[in-house]
Amino acid sequence: MAYRRAFRDRWTDFLRAHFQSHMHVAVFFSVDEKTARLWWNYANEPRGWAVSYAMATIPSAPAFLSAAA
Repeated sequence: MAYRRAFRDRWTDFLRAHFQSHMHVAVFFSVDEKTARLWWNYANEPRGWAVSYAMATIPSAPAFLSAAA
């Protein structure tokens, strides 16, 4: 569970470093406002597809997100 919490926090830190708001996140990832808000507020971790999409489309994502290990 500790790794899961650490990754959730790292994901939110990543989002906050790369996006202007949770609504910007919602549009980029094509998720609803609630999902984006939960990610933005350290309340929920992403599913694998979102992490994979971030890594494929944002050059700094792999290094940023792998730092949670």
